[in-house]
Amino acid sequence: MRRVSFARAPLPAVGYVLTLIGFAFLGCFTAALALDSELAPWLGAAMVASYALGVLCFVLRARHIATADPSDTIVLGMDPLRGNTDRRAAERYLARYRNESAPVTTAHATANMAATERHLADAA
Repeated sequence: MRRVSFARAPLPAVGYVLTLIGFAFLGCFTAALALDSELAPWLGAAMVASYALGVLCFVLRARHIATADPSDTIVLGMDPLRGNTDRRAAERYLARYRNESAPVTTAHATANMAATERHLADAA
């Protein structure tokens, strides 16, 4: 049986979608209240649940960012469109376009890259 890991889920994107769904429920809830519909309590509960789950996604992502290894090659981000940042890509950008040599790659990251290269060489 396969374990489900929420660490790989795009939590910021899920949080934004849940917030948008919450706005849709808010509109439906307001209309149901205006029309004295029996669905109003259910729509209100769905709205609150959607907002709460959206906030939970952002809180979980903030916790992932806070507990991330600072020497890791990937920097976690909150932006759902940009995603995570690769430190090596930032280093290449600074070297290529800003004429700066930024020592972003750490010894831990270099060791990880060397181990990955050895693993790929063994697999070939």
